[in-house]
Amino acid sequence: MTDALKRRSVPDLTARVATELGALAWKIAYERWRDATDRDDFTVLARQTLTEVRAAGALC
Repeated sequence: MTDALKRRSVPDLTARVATELGALAWKIAYERWRDATDRDDFTVLARQTLTEVRAAGALC
């Protein structure tokens, strides 16, 4: 992912941070999906989690 972003002229540090945040969002979404009792759609959980991770990053 990082290499793909860099090939698209994304600066190295930005590409690395985006990759790590994307992986973190996926991991959290998977944990939420795995632990959910109602088996929410993974796609919905992934999008919600990515939104939350992005918002948290904006606070830093």
